[in-house]
Amino acid sequence: MTVRELKELPSIDAVRSRWQALAMFDVLLRGSAEHRDFSFDRKWTRTASFGNVDDQQGANLRGAFLRSGAVLRGYDESSPLAWSGSPEELGKVDEEAMDVVRGLPLELRRVFQASGFRFLGSTYCIWAVGGNDPWRAVPILESSPALSSHDLEFLDLFMMSAAEFVVWSREMYEREVPHDCVEHLFNFGSLDVAVLRAFDRMEDISTVRSIAARIGYPCEV
Repeated sequence: MTVRELKELPSIDAVRSRWQALAMFDVLLRGSAEHRDFSFDRKWTRTASFGNVDDQQGANLRGAFLRSGAVLRGYDESSPLAWSGSPEELGKVDEEAMDVVRGLPLELRRVFQASGFRFLGSTYCIWAVGGNDPWRAVPILESSPALSSHDLEFLDLFMMSAAEFVVWSREMYEREVPHDCVEHLFNFGSLDVAVLRAFDRMEDISTVRSIAARIGYPCEV
């Protein structure tokens, strides 16, 4: 997979809507929560939404979307920046003293007040403050590169075309997915009977409708 430059990452709104589309895709493709890699909660807190990607193999990406901007925090255990100490030692690290926190604008630091989003052990962090503000990378260590090619793999998902994602999902899930349905989801088109039939989810309409509401994805069924 080709890794793009960080500057090519789209706007906060575009990243958020793509994350919602990916979460909805995973629901349609794989159903049960324990098998899904993507999730999104539009009401994570009173003022923020939350996205999560976890490949179940030691890598994850979490995103917090606030009124004042967004923060994406990633971890990959194969990265040279991955924590090498014990879990007990990691638990004693002062988050507020970490370089990644010192680099964030004050208005984005409140993400630490919500459960499920911690920077401990992160191998990269990027943030933006809204509008057309570019995404910025914050190195965990002063002497480290901000991002490695491996770290950026998850970020590619927010820049893929529907056709590229179909190829990616074929390799990832070892099954064909309908290109027109992926394009429909990426364009944030409402879930309808045609989409549910394409993914063979007609028997799960009530469940899909409930999860779509949590994700914040439009649904007509």
